[in-house]
Amino acid sequence: MRALGVYLHIPFCRSKCRYCDFTSFAGQEELMASYVAALIKEIKLQSAALSDYVVDTIFFGGGTPTLVGAAMVHEILEALARYYRIDPQAEITVEGNPATVEQGEPALLRRAGVSRFSLGAQSFNEKLLRVLGRIHNSDDVLRTYENLRSAGFANINLDLIYGVPYQTHAAWLADLQKAILLKPEHLSLYGLQLEEGTPLERDVIQGRLSEPDEDETARMYISADALAVESGYHHYEISNFAMPGRECRHNLKYWHYQPYIGFGCAAHSFVAGVRTANVASLADYMERMAKGQTAAIAQEHICGSEEISEYAMLAFRTSKGVNEAEFRRRFGTELNLMMPKVEDFLHEGLLVREKGAVRMTPKAWQISNFILARILPD
Repeated sequence: MRALGVYLHIPFCRSKCRYCDFTSFAGQEELMASYVAALIKEIKLQSAALSDYVVDTIFFGGGTPTLVGAAMVHEILEALARYYRIDPQAEITVEGNPATVEQGEPALLRRAGVSRFSLGAQSFNEKLLRVLGRIHNSDDVLRTYENLRSAGFANINLDLIYGVPYQTHAAWLADLQKAILLKPEHLSLYGLQLEEGTPLERDVIQGRLSEPDEDETARMYISADALAVESGYHHYEISNFAMPGRECRHNLKYWHYQPYIGFGCAAHSFVAGVRTANVASLADYMERMAKGQTAAIAQEHICGSEEISEYAMLAFRTSKGVNEAEFRRRFGTELNLMMPKVEDFLHEGLLVREKGAVRMTPKAWQISNFILARILPD
């Protein structure tokens, strides 16, 4: 049977972070139970069309999934098990904000079947946490991490952000060193993006905060790569590092162009070459589920040069790059024929050909958008 990833969007937050442009809603906790009921209806509604798949990864993202509590997470997992084939070794991840994980919740999540936890630390620096609009402090991160370990979580990711206003190179390395000392199995290190319409972007535009310096941010990236690799982590994707065998299996589905189904408002799916997007409005989503209607409002069949570009773009994000034999099998042509400018970047040393694949170097990852714009087919 074919493998399938499942993404569940939990759009509730206690407070919206100042840099966030994801579909999430603060102060609407009274709707959580009704939303979970709607989510379960969508899970059932889609099941007949996906009967040929076995689910081997499940990812609760948001928003702040831990805000709904372990009991509702368990309810959703039970619904998935009721309507889908679940691999007994499925990777099941829940994201969480350190301020929303109560003392006993990690143990309840483990008992519900959650095997991996992604903790949104972002920083251990109190000033930077305030700039980002986070509701937790560094003590919350340490307390939650210890609670997760005590509950038996043997696979934990820590999110950190660099390139934050007021963040120095030394402060960034201090954050990363503190994270590494905790020995998480996985690190996600993201450069801050000033997303349009967010409070943080407005502060930069209006001069209340300085815009992150691109050269300094690049130095932070290079230093992070060196420190993480030196500490035993494998830099397997532009922003992600893992101990051997601890790569995020769910996210690898996105980068390897494998099928996944998304449930919930604003969730996206990619199955059988078709991408769909669910309605983003919380009220519209719940109304559609109450009427037994599909949540999808957009559908696109990906084929031709668009498929080739997407496949290559995602593969180049990973340390394995584009496997040339797999590219030939999938598209019936050679990589260098579809993307002749690949050879130029091979000569420049920004791309490397080894073990039957073409990949970007860590240096190239810093300018990946520039390179991709020149090598991908129109």
